[in-house]
Amino acid sequence: MQPPTAPATALSARAELMVVLATVDELVVRTLRIQCTALDLQTRLPRILGRLAEEEAADNCWVRAVAKSPVQVAALNAGVPDGSRHCWVVFVGREPGIYYTIEEADHQIKGCPGQEYRSKKSKSEALASYTHWFQEGKVEKWVELTDDALPRSSIT
Repeated sequence: MQPPTAPATALSARAELMVVLATVDELVVRTLRIQCTALDLQTRLPRILGRLAEEEAADNCWVRAVAKSPVQVAALNAGVPDGSRHCWVVFVGREPGIYYTIEEADHQIKGCPGQEYRSKKSKSEALASYTHWFQEGKVEKWVELTDDALPRSSIT
């Protein structure tokens, strides 16, 4: 067998170089895809962890209770002048009703299953909205059963 001639050797070296460069290009593209995926996961991870925490909180034992009627909610808010303040209506939560700070409303829905509340511009709009949801059977009060609230076993 004869050693390859100079032009044949140069051609095969060029072909080998092209294969190596194509492999490098492919690795660069894959690396960029991996970086994009990693960035996507970094953005999605906090939301996923937040939803997981909510789901774990929802795994607590919750039972429905009787929510206040629109008449009771109106009576509780009788002292507040209509249109004087922005308010939030909690429809599904710990204590459905009308609240005048977002913190109060958030406290009523935090961790509750099916939590639902809306912002309203006035007390009369909030009361009308609460009445409508109540008549449709969509107002739900949820009570969380804690270890203290569960009956103790008499078995020792």
